[in-house]
Amino acid sequence: QQAVNLVHEHFAERERRDAFYARQEQRNAERVKEDPGYQPRIHPWTGKATYIDQIFTSLKTVFVGFLLATLVAVPLGILAGTSKVVQAAINPMVQLFRPVSPLAWLPIVTLIVSAVYVTAGDPMFQKSFLISAITVTLCSLWTTLINTAIGVSSVDKDLVNVGKVLQLP
Repeated sequence: QQAVNLVHEHFAERERRDAFYARQEQRNAERVKEDPGYQPRIHPWTGKATYIDQIFTSLKTVFVGFLLATLVAVPLGILAGTSKVVQAAINPMVQLFRPVSPLAWLPIVTLIVSAVYVTAGDPMFQKSFLISAITVTLCSLWTTLINTAIGVSSVDKDLVNVGKVLQLP
């Protein structure tokens, strides 16, 4: 019953949004008829987000955060797993930042993003999205890096030598 109510609420809010944009289009068309030099502007919908919208926003944020962490951690993990020097260089930083909780990262990331990401007009990303995605990235980065390095370093040396003999990339 509650899920059905959430879906009905979502569709009702979508209808209000569509009506809002239709009214804007109508007003802009009338205004352009009166004044051909008028440059119409579409205002963004600022209605409340539904529960379903919030779920999709959270999933998008987590996906982007995990993707960023994977793009950084997997290459670094491969380097750390194949090179003792890289592992020795990265290990202190990983050991320092790995135990930091997400609740501790959040205010730090908020301060940095708020200070650095200053936009005028229509920004490419909302600050809240960037803050959340970077926090997810920092929370998943260390685990991915450690597991990749352990996985690469645990590959049997005989298999690596066979690959070298067969000149595999």
